[in-house]
Amino acid sequence: MTPRDCPRFDSCDAPLCPLDEDRAKRTWFPDEPICDRAGMGTTRFVKIQRRIAKAVVLTDTFFTVPMLEAVDRIRPETTGLDPDSNANRQHRELEWIKKHRRGPGRVWTPEARALQAERARGLASFQKHPRSNVSGAPEPEIRTFQSTPSPTP
Repeated sequence: MTPRDCPRFDSCDAPLCPLDEDRAKRTWFPDEPICDRAGMGTTRFVKIQRRIAKAVVLTDTFFTVPMLEAVDRIRPETTGLDPDSNANRQHRELEWIKKHRRGPGRVWTPEARALQAERARGLASFQKHPRSNVSGAPEPEIRTFQSTPSPTP
């Protein structure tokens, strides 16, 4: 499929189209429209675009599809590339991706696994009993004081 095959082609202003085969060469600024065609919202770079549009404060930097697909965390201080820079764009893009790329996930060392298991065993003792407080200890006794009648004069 091509962008022209999209039923919203004539009215769409999104610079990055999931149907565009050359989308890796295109740029997107956070204040520009995002594809809202049904079914295209599941594309990773479209999801990331939406997250960036909500979170990013600086809208005068641009992102490319490879950058959007590589990014892991979006923060208000996340910025794209400077459009006014004269440096090699491809080199800048690769450096940006190295800095923001998604990691392989958490790598557990045997020591970290053992510590996590120990913590989990400790939490098991904190299971909430129906008539207890959060720590598992019985509810404290509530003492009520009854007033004694004062002696009549």
